[in-house]
Amino acid sequence: MTTIVNDRIAFLHVPKTGGTWVTEAMRAAGVELRPVPLPAVNRGHGGLEAVDRRLFTFAFVRDPFDWYASYWRHRQKFGDWDSASPIDEFARRSFTEFVVQAATRRPRHLTRVYERYCGPPDDPISFVGRYERLAEDLVTALTSAGQPFDDDALHAHPAVNTTDSDDPRTAYSAEARAALIASERDAFARFYPQLIDAQPERQARRRSGTGRRALR
Repeated sequence: MTTIVNDRIAFLHVPKTGGTWVTEAMRAAGVELRPVPLPAVNRGHGGLEAVDRRLFTFAFVRDPFDWYASYWRHRQKFGDWDSASPIDEFARRSFTEFVVQAATRRPRHLTRVYERYCGPPDDPISFVGRYERLAEDLVTALTSAGQPFDDDALHAHPAVNTTDSDDPRTAYSAEARAALIASERDAFARFYPQLIDAQPERQARRRSGTGRRALR
């Protein structure tokens, strides 16, 4: 997982937003890419500091409810604990405890992550796609950048690094939902304003109704 570029584009891989699939799909579609060398402390992820902003720069974000659920599932499944992560110490607990503790003790964590990769609201990167429409928004980004690619090959690329998005352990309690909205209100307002006041049942139907497994 890395920041990748060519002479037209720079793709910033925000953790837990399908970036592995995006990178592989672009290469499958004939887009030549090269990684940007990053310090080991970055764990393969580079933010805006790693790229030339004169390039068409793009990244993807994810519904914060799903992002935290995916983060917790990954840590629980693989046990690859990261002492450098501000929220990892809470991921060893139950999902509700994880969300509540992360939200109250590390407020705005995901908001800051998104700003590191996507820029602040008053100075955004060229394009911010949504995980929920990954292929569609990748096509939009590449087309907007004037980057040639094989559309059929891109859409045919299979899912990678999947986790079960319907895991019942990651159902949100009222307490966890309220804590996360309070903590990540700026991220919700900027990228997913429709979810702030949505009913929990509607959110559950929206996530489970796709029948897909989550990509990393």
